[in-house]
Amino acid sequence: MLQVGGRKLFEPFDIAKAAKDARYWNDKALYTSGMKIFDLIKEKFSNLGNSVDYITIEEAISGNIPSNKEIRRREKSWIYFNGNFYSDIRDVKKFLLNFEVVIKEEIINRKTLIVKGVMVYEGCVTGKVKIVFTLSDVAKVENKDILVSPMTTPDLMSAMKKASAFVTDEGGLLCHAAIIARELKKPCVIGTKIATEVLKDGDLVEVDANKGVVKILKRNE
Repeated sequence: MLQVGGRKLFEPFDIAKAAKDARYWNDKALYTSGMKIFDLIKEKFSNLGNSVDYITIEEAISGNIPSNKEIRRREKSWIYFNGNFYSDIRDVKKFLLNFEVVIKEEIINRKTLIVKGVMVYEGCVTGKVKIVFTLSDVAKVENKDILVSPMTTPDLMSAMKKASAFVTDEGGLLCHAAIIARELKKPCVIGTKIATEVLKDGDLVEVDANKGVVKILKRNE
């Protein structure tokens, strides 16, 4: 029990629980408001169909909608960097080097058996890896698979509902994968940096989100 001037305040456990609850509801509010904005954009630009997923909020507000050709390029792959949308980016490392972004080199090879990251929702599950880079990869994710991606976005939700766990290269505690993992109560490890390079489709892995570790049990050679 904490006391100040003889007055009894909160138990340390209560303070920790209050902080945890506050973070949860903050994350949920951010996700809910974000999805509401996406819904409004989809309603306003319903004529674009699924292509509406590839326009930014700024473009929607200004009405400066990209051409069909640009949208097709974004459907292949994209990076949102420093407030700008860059489409059809296949080599992320080369792209970042062009902006003089410091990249920490990692020792990456097929002999690596453990990938480490940050736990955002606990749990331990085993399943087969499915690497998801673009929307076209969503269809290959089946029930109980482990979804592995550079980072997740709202257009991957159908795959995320099927997967038993999420593993990402990037992301922070308030990233999309982290928020959805808490909402769906699925184990999630983010910020691994190298998961999409070390892991391959069909690898059997154990995602121990309690420790922030992904262990490769059997390679799909």
